[in-house]
Amino acid sequence: MTDQDKRLYRLTMLDPNESSHGADLSEAIDFINSYSPDTAFEPCVHISDQRNVTRQDEAHSSHLQKEILSLAPKAADDYVLVPKTV
Repeated sequence: MTDQDKRLYRLTMLDPNESSHGADLSEAIDFINSYSPDTAFEPCVHISDQRNVTRQDEAHSSHLQKEILSLAPKAADDYVLVPKTV
């Protein structure tokens, strides 16, 4: 077992005397080391084929404010009045 393996065991709180952990850890380290820094990977950003499915942002006038204010229990000017909370 190398010094690097011993440090990793200490980080993960594994028993360094148990042989099965050593084999698993060595296998994991070998797998990670098999990729060089210049190994090319395709970016995996989207799970599905759909990309940025959005609608156009179009400004339009809305008369909902008056309707909403008419449904509010209390309103003043252009605001809905609510009880004060602390």
